[in-house]
Amino acid sequence: MQDPQTPELFNNTSDFILNGPVFFDIQRTEVIQNIHNHIRSSPNVLERLLTCTCPDAAVGSNAQHTPQRHLRERTRISGILLEWVNNPNRERKMIWLNGFEGTGKTVIAQTFAETCLANGLLGASYFFSQKDGRTKADLFILTIVYHLTIHCPEYGSIVADIISEDLSTLYKSRRSQMRQLIVEPFLLLLSRQHEISQKPLLIVVDGLDECDEIDVQRELIEMICEVLRQEPDLPLLWLVASRPEPDLEPLSWRDDLISVCSSLQVVDEDAEDNINQFPPG
Repeated sequence: MQDPQTPELFNNTSDFILNGPVFFDIQRTEVIQNIHNHIRSSPNVLERLLTCTCPDAAVGSNAQHTPQRHLRERTRISGILLEWVNNPNRERKMIWLNGFEGTGKTVIAQTFAETCLANGLLGASYFFSQKDGRTKADLFILTIVYHLTIHCPEYGSIVADIISEDLSTLYKSRRSQMRQLIVEPFLLLLSRQHEISQKPLLIVVDGLDECDEIDVQRELIEMICEVLRQEPDLPLLWLVASRPEPDLEPLSWRDDLISVCSSLQVVDEDAEDNINQFPPG
């Protein structure tokens, strides 16, 4: 009886010697390859990516709240933002939405993100919050990446390939992740003349001043503006909201940032009403 491990192609042969033979079981190789492909498939890789994100930071999560204040100012700012996101001839691809505590920046950012989501224009969002314990930026880029994969499956497929080739990408620096997982995949889509280039994708970042490391706050703004300067054809728009902190405000008015970033101030309606009640003499 033939040894089950012996290849059948040598049946009925004799008088020869094989030195150090290596046999390939094609069927078994195909099974192994199928398993490998399954491990590398987009859903599995993106599930791995999901474990490296902060789900509560997204717009519409249970951690978000919507107090009904400053309706007049919210309406004014929302109109400006809608005009900006729908204007193909916009001069700048980033808006720094700034205002003091209690002026409704988060509500404006959340409402605008929800509006863009309903119109297929939201790519991603991240809401920092000291109250809810979201003060670290360690998961910032990967959370943005994961949201983008949801809204653009073709982008998600490219990201899945990148991560499956090198899982260490999930643990690299924020700058490396920005380049490898956001910039390069979108450049590839643009080179393929993908339809994604036909409309903007908005990324909303709220409460940047609530990130607990000032150096990281500055790094994130510099990193975003650097991408906008170097890759002006990317379809990504950025809305970054924060208080007008001294450590952030000068950064927004550096010469190399003005070309890509506009400042939009949220006015305190209560303070404005008080001034109107008591005009200067």
